[in-house]
Amino acid sequence: GEGSFSAELQMKRKDGEIIWVSVSTRPHLDKAGQLVESRSAIIDITERKRAEEELRDNERQLRDLYQNAPVGYSSRSAIDGSLVRSNAAFAEITGYSTAELAKMSSFDVYADTPDGRPKVEKIFADFQANPRPINTELQLKRKTGELLWILAMTQPHFDENGVLIEARSVITNITDRRASQAKVEAARAEAEAA
Repeated sequence: GEGSFSAELQMKRKDGEIIWVSVSTRPHLDKAGQLVESRSAIIDITERKRAEEELRDNERQLRDLYQNAPVGYSSRSAIDGSLVRSNAAFAEITGYSTAELAKMSSFDVYADTPDGRPKVEKIFADFQANPRPINTELQLKRKTGELLWILAMTQPHFDENGVLIEARSVITNITDRRASQAKVEAARAEAEAA
């Protein structure tokens, strides 16, 4: 009411320890409306503040881990396939910035080849109908136009009601590995033909 006041403050205890307290003050008036006294309730909220700070630290660490992971991470909306979030490694693989990726459909980064966009769209439709972990090799088209091979390991993510909300993927660039495999296979075929 009128003249009430509440705040969270730091206090120094007699032993020197700094604690957090919640202070609520209410005026106590007489019948004539004159202030007789103010009544305050002081509650030690140090533990709650510590828990909140710890939660913030954990969230910061997780965000940092996600952003700076050595593999690409991306999450697509299970409804329309739009990119919900991605990390720096995914941006590096695609050649687009995370800001550019945020404005694109997640299908836009795939190549117009049989192992690119058509394959992704088919897999995504199957995934929507039957959400389950899927590992697949796909062709991606970088911003420069260069074609890459990636391994996408995708997991469904559900809300608390069990409704599919996201497709979360770990993405690894396997272009060099595939090129090495192709060389080995070509050499083997040549040896067999000789």
